Amino acid sequence: MLISFLAGLLYARLAPAGWAGACIGGAIAGGACAVIAIAVSVSLKDVPPQILLLGTMASAVTGVAGGAIARLMA
Repeated sequence: MLISFLAGLLYARLAPAGWAGACIGGAIAGGACAVIAIAVSVSLKDVPPQILLLGTMASAVTGVAGGAIARLMA
């Protein structure tokens, strides 16, 4: 989830968007990072398939937090 947080933070720092754009972009960046990693874990049968949805959503929320904190620091 740290990677998702950093992806959201980095997106919001680099993109010239307001609060909404930073949070939405952070959610997409965080979720995209997670879905790739969790899909590999599911395909290797390390985790059950339900974790794909749950983990992606949790990481998207973490990406939103990263985007929001980046906007606060700007």
